[in-house]
Amino acid sequence: LIIVFPVCVILGSAVINSYFVICSLLYLFIFFKNKNINNFANENLIKVIIIFFLYLCLISLFAENKFDAFKSAISQFRFLFFLLMISFFSVKKLFIEKYLKFGLALTLFVCFDALYQFKNGVNLIGYILDPKNPNRLGGIFDQELILGSFIFLICIPLISILLHKFKFETFYKKYFTIFFIIICF
Repeated sequence: LIIVFPVCVILGSAVINSYFVICSLLYLFIFFKNKNINNFANENLIKVIIIFFLYLCLISLFAENKFDAFKSAISQFRFLFFLLMISFFSVKKLFIEKYLKFGLALTLFVCFDALYQFKNGVNLIGYILDPKNPNRLGGIFDQELILGSFIFLICIPLISILLHKFKFETFYKKYFTIFFIIICF
């Protein structure tokens, strides 16, 4: 479920919000089913996040439209549960390797698709450059122009995993890591 996160980002806001809610509900289900669940998330980070969410709830009391502000503040708790679910599943080395392989493949595809669109004016799927804004690439997102944000958001965890493993890798994997970072930028 966590590995499909990059795909949800591609599919848009409604899909990603539904994804966060489903992940949060799944974590709560696992948590209440296994009362002795070991959570490996940093407890201090969780405390800071909870204080921040409580702060959002508190300031919503001073908003012009209190109900909408409070509803929005409460809905932010899904991110805490998502973080807890990721920390719960990420202790498994297999998870990290699967996420790394899938994320690398998807990111490289998106980057090469964008480079192809930059060179040819049309990407691999057939989307053409926006005639109103020909200096910005849409890539697989067509006219939405979120390509740079997507690459940035997806690359942060991927590059951190690659750099964490860097000193233990072979020459070719080190070369690939450097190549990947350059392509993303």
